[in-house]
Amino acid sequence: MYELRYVSPKTAARVWCLLFALLYIIISLLSLIKGFGGLSLVNSILVFFAGLVIAAVLGMLLGLIMAAAYNMIAKMHGGIHLDFRLIEDDEDKESAVHEDATVHVEPHEH
Repeated sequence: MYELRYVSPKTAARVWCLLFALLYIIISLLSLIKGFGGLSLVNSILVFFAGLVIAAVLGMLLGLIMAAAYNMIAKMHGGIHLDFRLIEDDEDKESAVHEDATVHVEPHEH
């Protein structure tokens, strides 16, 4: 059993930034297909890119806040417990049996 003790704010911000940007692109495409709007082509493009930047920045900020909150809570009360198993190859995925494995993990200094 492993415990997730620390989440890097930099990587969390990057992941949330990309997730929010992707979500915004999907929602924008769906609204384009549905015919939402009524703006000219130039205004539609400007609104799309402005919204994309705003979504990415909000995602980055949320990632930083969530990583900081998780790290604070994990430090006080312990982190999420993770249980990993090793799957040898595709054929063994169906019949994989949980085996204890020893994995050496270097502690992250923060």
